[in-house]
Amino acid sequence: MRTRAPVHCGQRGVTLVVVSLLLVLTAVLGIASVRTLMLQDRMSTNTLDRTLALQSANRVMKNIQTVIEQEASNGNARFVAATTGHTDCLQANASDDASRCTADGWCLAPGAQCQPRWQDAGFSHWASVVSTHANDPSLASDTADAELANGLRQQYFVEYLGANFYCYANPTNGSTCKGYRVTVRTNPGTDRAMVQLQTNYIVELLPSGHWKSYSVSRHEIVN
Repeated sequence: MRTRAPVHCGQRGVTLVVVSLLLVLTAVLGIASVRTLMLQDRMSTNTLDRTLALQSANRVMKNIQTVIEQEASNGNARFVAATTGHTDCLQANASDDASRCTADGWCLAPGAQCQPRWQDAGFSHWASVVSTHANDPSLASDTADAELANGLRQQYFVEYLGANFYCYANPTNGSTCKGYRVTVRTNPGTDRAMVQLQTNYIVELLPSGHWKSYSVSRHEIVN
């Protein structure tokens, strides 16, 4: 007759502790894996959202470039509509330089002491891009309805910087070409990824009689 070796209570206690530790470790690893997956998903979503915002801003910038060429050939009629007002923001009644902009985002050059308009929280002349743009049909985005449905918002303003810039296509014109600065932003005041782009354009009259614009600098504004 065989006899079983006695099982001590201490051995069963150690087994229980080991199993418990393994369960806790498995749970910790599982929670860490879930958190990692959630973080990766959030990062992927943010990257996609930012890519969509950047593409949207670039589309608006391209449309505005066409309008700028039309504006240069039209004697800058939109900018003439902006009252001259003060040119130095240190002067009285000119704290935000708003008197040098039209209501729909066409601005004369800011004063030398003025805060950059895109940094001024009180600047109220950002124009919104919609599917039908009464003042500027060229700015009407053919994708605006879809972008609005996806929560994308596009705004811009254009600054006329003067007619003393170097001419690239026809150097014989010297420094008589027109300069413009365009600032575009997407998704302001939302929880979506916000992108701000800024481009400086030079517009000159070609020997053919047509106006041509050149992008001389483009960068993303990081506030």
